[in-house]
Amino acid sequence: LYEGEILSFLGHNGAGKTTTMSILTGLIPATSGTAIIYDQDINIDIDKIRKNLGWCPQHNVLLEALTVEEHLLFFSKLKQVQSKEMKKMIENMLFDVGLTSKRNAIVSTLSDGMKRKLSVAMAFVGDAKTIILDEPTAGVDPYARRAIWEVLLKLKRGRTILLSTHHMDEANVLGDRIATISNGQLKFCGTSLFLKTTFGEGYILTLIKKDPWMASKNDVTSTITQYKPQAYLKEETRKELQYILPLKSRHLFPKFFSILDSRKELLSIIGYGLQDVSLEEVFLKVTEQYKKSPNATEIEVEFNSNNIRQENTTKTSSTSNINQDRVTGIHLYAKQALSIIIKRFIFNYRNMLGLVTQILLPSFFITVAMTVALTAPGFADPPAILLSTSMFSHLNYLYTPISGLNNYKLRNISQISIFNANPYDLSKTIHYPLGIGSTCLLNNPYMNETTLKLENFNGSSCEKVYHNDFTSYSENDINWSKMLENNQTYFNQSYQSIATLSDTYYSPCQCSTSQSRFICSSFLKPESHRLITNDRILYITQEQNEILYYLYTADYHRLDRYGGLSFGLVQDYIPNDYPINKDNQILHKLAVKNIARIFTNHKGYHSLPLYINIMSNAILRANLPFEKGLPSAYGITTFNHPMNETNNMLSTEYILQRTDVVISIFIIAAMSFVPASFTLFLVYERATKSKHIQYINGLFPLVYWSTNFIWDLLNYLLPATCAIVILRLFNVPAYVEGENFLAVISLFLMYGWSIIPVMYPFSFRFSEPSNAYIFLIVINLFSGITCICTSFFLEIFILGNPSTSTLSIITNTMKKIFKIFPNYCLGRGLIDIGYNDYHNSFYKKTGLNGRIHTPFIWDITISNLVSMAICGFVFWILTLLLEYRSFHSSIIPNALPFSHLDEDEDVAQIRRQILNKTIDDNILIMSNLSKCYHTKKHKK
Repeated sequence: LYEGEILSFLGHNGAGKTTTMSILTGLIPATSGTAIIYDQDINIDIDKIRKNLGWCPQHNVLLEALTVEEHLLFFSKLKQVQSKEMKKMIENMLFDVGLTSKRNAIVSTLSDGMKRKLSVAMAFVGDAKTIILDEPTAGVDPYARRAIWEVLLKLKRGRTILLSTHHMDEANVLGDRIATISNGQLKFCGTSLFLKTTFGEGYILTLIKKDPWMASKNDVTSTITQYKPQAYLKEETRKELQYILPLKSRHLFPKFFSILDSRKELLSIIGYGLQDVSLEEVFLKVTEQYKKSPNATEIEVEFNSNNIRQENTTKTSSTSNINQDRVTGIHLYAKQALSIIIKRFIFNYRNMLGLVTQILLPSFFITVAMTVALTAPGFADPPAILLSTSMFSHLNYLYTPISGLNNYKLRNISQISIFNANPYDLSKTIHYPLGIGSTCLLNNPYMNETTLKLENFNGSSCEKVYHNDFTSYSENDINWSKMLENNQTYFNQSYQSIATLSDTYYSPCQCSTSQSRFICSSFLKPESHRLITNDRILYITQEQNEILYYLYTADYHRLDRYGGLSFGLVQDYIPNDYPINKDNQILHKLAVKNIARIFTNHKGYHSLPLYINIMSNAILRANLPFEKGLPSAYGITTFNHPMNETNNMLSTEYILQRTDVVISIFIIAAMSFVPASFTLFLVYERATKSKHIQYINGLFPLVYWSTNFIWDLLNYLLPATCAIVILRLFNVPAYVEGENFLAVISLFLMYGWSIIPVMYPFSFRFSEPSNAYIFLIVINLFSGITCICTSFFLEIFILGNPSTSTLSIITNTMKKIFKIFPNYCLGRGLIDIGYNDYHNSFYKKTGLNGRIHTPFIWDITISNLVSMAICGFVFWILTLLLEYRSFHSSIIPNALPFSHLDEDEDVAQIRRQILNKTIDDNILIMSNLSKCYHTKKHKK
C-alpha cells in the first residue's frame, strides 16, 4: 500500500477480506506472520498504530442516543485532537460528507446512507494516516454511494486507504490499484489496465443481425478472421453475434471497422459495437481458475492468443411433463409433515444445549420443590412426651417444705393409719440421690455396690441428665450406704442438722409499682441438696412460711422453679382416730386426715402432671415393703399423649402450612420454560422469511402448524416425563399413591395440550426469538404464580372469617376466572390433589371411609382438565385464524382514492383491459393492488 492511494480489496464471500482487516486493526490476533504500518509492527506496536488508524467496519457501529456532531466529537477526543483544532476539523468533515444539516440529528433518525457517511467520517476524523474501510457503501442507494466515492477521492491525499468492496465499478473508479484475495491468499495485485491486459480475453465485438435467418455466421466469421486472425466467436443469439478481438491488434481497428461498414448489407448486419473487457470478467476468470486448481499457489499470466481455443458447447434442452410424478392429496401432506419433522430434528440436534436446558432446568426446580416438601413437618399426631424435670432447664429447683412435720412428730405415731406411709417416709424418698420421679432408676433393687456409676442405672433416659460430679464423691460424702439401708435415724439426724430459720429470715418486702412482683432488700437462701439428676432440693422448715417464700422469691426464680412438695399437713377437723375406723370405706376415702400439698408454676406447661408424678413416686417408694429391696429401683412413668386432631384442625393446619403450594409454584416455574422455548424456532422462521418461502413452495399452513404442534408435544413429553419420574422417586404419597398418580399424569399431559397452542399466537408479534422467549417465560410465571398465590391468600382470609359469604363468592369466582390459564390449572390441580389426599388420610384414620373422595371428581381434577382441553382447542383455532387472516377483512381499511388525471394513454388502456378481463395471455395480472401501512399518527 502506498500513501495517497486507494487499494481496492476484492474477493468472494469468505475469502478473508474482513479477517485481514480485523488483523490489521488489532481486533483479532494473527496466527502467524506480521504487518508493518508506518514502520510499526502490529504484533508489538498496535497501541501506537491505533493513534493514526481509522476504521469503518462492515456494519455500522453507532450510538443511537448521540447526534452526528457528538459522534465526531467523541472520536476526536479519543484520537487526542487539540481542542482548538477539533471544532474546525469536525466542521470540515461534516461539510465533506454532506452532513452539515444533520449535525444535531439523533443517529436513529438518519437513513442508511447517512449512517454510512457518518461511519466513513468517523474513520477519517482525527487526521488518521491509515484508513481501513470494510465495504463502506454496502446497503446504500446509488446516489449515496456516489457521494461516498467523492468523499474518498477528496480525502485520500496524504493517507493510505485500504478499501474492500463487492462492486467492480467501485473498485475500478476508486482503486489506484486492485488486489484480489481468495481462500486467504493474495492472487494478484496491480492497476486496472494491467489486470485487464493480463487476464482479459480481449475486446468484445457485438454484431446485430438484420434478419436472423439471412445473416450467416460463417460469412461474418470469415470476414472478421481475414483481418483479425486471432478473433473467435464467443456467443451467438437469435439477434446478435459476439466475437473476441485480441488486445494487441488495436492499431488495425480503423481499417477493420471501415471494411466492416462497407459489408454490412452483404453480411445482413444493421449495426455493431465494441466493448472493453470488464473488471468483473477478470475477477470471475481468476476465480474460476482457482476453483479448477485449488492447490495452485499462483496463476500463470503469460498471454498467448494461439492457446485460446474456442469452446463449442451444444445447448440442449428437453422438456418433460413435471406433473407426471407429482404427489397430491394425503401423500403430499404426509411428505410435507415428514419434511418438517426432519427439519425440526436437525435443528434440535444442532442445538443440544437448548434441549438439555429444557430437561435439566425443569428437573432442577421440581427436585427443589420435592426437597422442600420432604423436609416440611407432616400432619401426623405428635409423639407422646415423657414428663420429667429435665424437660424444663439444665438445673431445676424442687422445693420441699416439711410444714407440720414437727407437729406430726409430737403425735402418737402408733395411731397412724397402717394404709399410708408417714411423712417421714414420704420426705425420705425425695432425698435419694438417685433423683425424683422415675428418670433414673437402679437396674437391680438388691445391688450391694455403693457407688453412683452410670452403668448402674436404666440406660439412655438417665444418661441425658446424669451429673458426672457424683463419680468423684466418696461414700461418706453422700451417705449412700445409709440411704440404701433405709436408715430412719439418718433421716432424723438430717432434719435436725438443718439450721432452723425464724421468721426474720424474710427481710421486709414491698410490692413493686407495677404490682407484678415483690421487691426485697435481701433474703437468705435455704440449704440445698443436689441429686444425681442435676436437680436441687431446698429445705424449708416448719418455722418458715412457705407461701410467703414462694411469693417473695417468685421474680428471682421465675425461670428455674416449676414446683414444690409439702408433707406433714394435718386437717384438724378430721378425728385423730378416723383412719383406724374401717367400717365406712367410702367416707374413709373422702375424708383424709394427713395430706400433702403440691405447688406448680404454670409457666412450665407440664408442671402440674409432672409434680403429681413426683408425688406418686414418693408414695410408691414410701409404701414399698423392705423385702422389695431398694426403693430407687421402682418408679411410675408419666407420658403426655396429645389429643388427636379433628378434621377441622387438620384443614386449618393444612391451609396455613400448605407445602403443596410451594410444590405447585416450583412446578409452574419449571414448566414455564418448556413451552416458551418452542416459540424460538417459530419466531426465527417467521423473522427470516423462511416460513414464507415454504408457503410459496407449496407448504399448507394447516400442515405446518399441525406438524409443529405434534413435534412440540413430543418434545414436551421429555421434561414432563422427567418431572413425573422425580415425583415418583421422592415418593410423596399425595402425588404417587393410587389414583393420585394417574391424576398427576393427566394434569401434565393436558397441560402440554393446552399451553403449546397458547404460545403460538405470540409468535406473530415478535421478530426476535430471544425477546419472545423471555416475554413468554415472564407471562407464564406471572399468570401461574400470581393466580395460585391469589387463590391461596383468599383461602386464608376465608379461614379467618368463615362467616363471610361475600368473600367466599369472590374466591370461587376468581378461581373460575383463573382457569383460563393452563399454568393455574396445573398448579391448582396439584394443590387440590394434595388437599384431597390429606382429607382421605384423616378419614381412613377415623374410619369415615364413606367420605373418601377419588381425585377424579369435578372440584378436584376434572374441572382443571376440562378447562385446559377447551383452552388448547380455542388457542389452536386462534392460531389458524391468525395464519389465514380470516378476520382481517374487518380491520382492513378501504383502498385509498387514486387519481387518473395524468395517467399515460397506454397505461390507461392496459388498465381498462385488466378491469374488463380482456387480457388472457398473461401469467401475472395485478388489479387494484395496494398496501396501507399503519403508523401512530396517520396512514400511508
